[in-house]
Amino acid sequence: MKNIILITVIMFCIVHTPFAQAVLRVSTGTHLSMSSNTRIVLSNIGFENNGTTGFATSSRFIFTGNSPVANITGIGNILFSELEINKSAGILQLNRFVNVFTGVQFTSGNIDLNGNQFIFVAD
Repeated sequence: MKNIILITVIMFCIVHTPFAQAVLRVSTGTHLSMSSNTRIVLSNIGFENNGTTGFATSSRFIFTGNSPVANITGIGNILFSELEINKSAGILQLNRFVNVFTGVQFTSGNIDLNGNQFIFVAD
């Protein structure tokens, strides 16, 4: 009887333990750049910028998937050319302010500003 209870407890812990979020991380001292008409698709993945970025006009970051939360975080400035939110479930959560200078496309899903600013920057 003890074995059945222990197995049940272990199975409950495995099923109900939250998964760590995968992250595309730009580390301090590194640079991520995108040329025109390129796409980065992050499916159930967050974005952390601790370095520098350079995104050309018409380059697009796309957040997809069904994870409960995909985070945008880091200490480096985040300036997207185009941003698309296409999450079938869950939210895109900002853990810092985000700048977008071309546009945002909401295909599906929501953004949780989490007390941060979402800024559209004019050329």
